[in-house]
Amino acid sequence: MEFSFIPSREIATALQASFRQQLKARYIDMLEQLRDAGVEGISETTLDALMAVPASGMNGLFSFVYHRSIELLEEGRFAEVGKLFDLLVEGRYDTLPKFLPADRIDAALFSDILSGISKGTTHKEIRLRAVEPRLEDHAAECIKSGMETLYKALPDLAFEIDTLVGSVMFFESGGDTTERATSLTGNTFQSLILINAVMEPDWIFFLDKFIHEAAHTYLFAMNLQEELVTNTDGPCYQSPLRRDARDMAAIYHATFVIHRLIYAFDNILKKVEVEESDSKKISGLIKYYQSRLDSGFDTVMEHGELSPLGVKLIREGQDYAVSLRPVLASGDPVLA
Repeated sequence: MEFSFIPSREIATALQASFRQQLKARYIDMLEQLRDAGVEGISETTLDALMAVPASGMNGLFSFVYHRSIELLEEGRFAEVGKLFDLLVEGRYDTLPKFLPADRIDAALFSDILSGISKGTTHKEIRLRAVEPRLEDHAAECIKSGMETLYKALPDLAFEIDTLVGSVMFFESGGDTTERATSLTGNTFQSLILINAVMEPDWIFFLDKFIHEAAHTYLFAMNLQEELVTNTDGPCYQSPLRRDARDMAAIYHATFVIHRLIYAFDNILKKVEVEESDSKKISGLIKYYQSRLDSGFDTVMEHGELSPLGVKLIREGQDYAVSLRPVLASGDPVLA
């Protein structure tokens, strides 16, 4: 299978299946070890029920619980693992809606998710919290509207996003800081993304964050096939999208995200008729992302230790984004 920066329905479907199968295999290995050890606090009934969950039921919540369980087991907190397993079984979390309301899952589990995912925020004072249902509903409608537009412009990218993103949850960002989180995901939450529901309540903001986090999800899924960046434990570098220094994997991800956002919004402007005010906002986003483009790519190419596939994906994305820049009479590109 030929992997590429340009989305492919075949690849998206294969990546989703591979993620689910690998997570199912990890669960089987962990559950069999727990059964053999006869760990107190984890019932045979629960183990049997989890064993019976098909690969198609593996999703972001199962991914989170798996990684959280490994942490708890290493600390000898077996009863807490048993409670997490019971929640997965009793809550029927193998069948989740695309837009996942906070009240659909256990409150303590949702709190753990927000706590775990907030570790990726720049400012430790940031606190994430659930939002009321009407805000969840509005955010979901904005994403649906944005995705309808994306399907008109780039149906294969829209299909990829719908395939790889299993569920979306919404939050509000607060805390003792003026900084706010806009959207989040992580490799331990594979296929689950979270978006700020109150920051900018329009379809462009929500689509931007949906595409952004879906691009991370694509790379996480791709990384299960081949490790794209191998020097993840090295020095940190200035991020093209954040004010803090990040490791090389994060710089690679940010650069790829910029590529995908330019690709998506440029095609929307070219292929879909939108309101004039929306067109101006999208043009502003493209200009901003173009201004952040080279710093991330140059850092990755100078300091990154990449697999052949890692090089291919980032070069293809850069070539596409650079090709869209206006050209001066001299033939030189206009740098944003």
